[in-house]
Amino acid sequence: QLLDVKKVSEATFFLEHTLPSIQSFTASQQKELVSSMLSNIDGMIHANPQFVSLASNMAFVPTEQGTLVEPHKLFSPKNADLRAILNGSFFPAESFSKHLGALKKLGLKTKADMLVYVTAAESISEAFVSDNMEDGKVFARAQSLFQLLDKNIDLQCSQEVTKLLSLHWVPVLSKSPESALPWKCEREQFLECPNSVVLPEHMWEASAVKYVLQSDKPPSKDLIKAMKW
Repeated sequence: QLLDVKKVSEATFFLEHTLPSIQSFTASQQKELVSSMLSNIDGMIHANPQFVSLASNMAFVPTEQGTLVEPHKLFSPKNADLRAILNGSFFPAESFSKHLGALKKLGLKTKADMLVYVTAAESISEAFVSDNMEDGKVFARAQSLFQLLDKNIDLQCSQEVTKLLSLHWVPVLSKSPESALPWKCEREQFLECPNSVVLPEHMWEASAVKYVLQSDKPPSKDLIKAMKW
């Protein structure tokens, strides 16, 4: 006080100094610092009313893949549906499982919705286009995404539906089921954009120029309508 040094709260110090420079710390230090902050999340919010809005957009949470991500871009690893369609870069590191409540206050999502389905489709499509199928894991996530959308597609979410139409996330047959059938696809674990896919019932008319959907059962009427099949 004699030197007129301004005292700042722990919350402000994290926001202005620790989190912006989190990359300069070792991985173990990052986890320790972030864990300490999340353990006192209510105190942080009480000390600085802007803490949530500011911290939620700062990349400081270590993920299962070791990257640092903004809290609002993360998902709860306890949700089986989210686990089935997203890779480890979307989940906080295992050591943060005790802090999911605090992360939720900063934007971590706990349920699947159309925005999440688009996020999953974008991730799957990016992996497919870059030829990084992770030994079948990407194709498995695509199959899970297809099953979830088959049950939960929301036709009212027109923007999200439109985005899905241009992404490679739909599992298609890699081999012709009939020897005399013209065939476009000869690659294992192939994914296509919905607008390049036809239902199996139309394969005789279109298999030479379109890809054929791989599915154990016919899609729902809503998914057929949304994907323009």
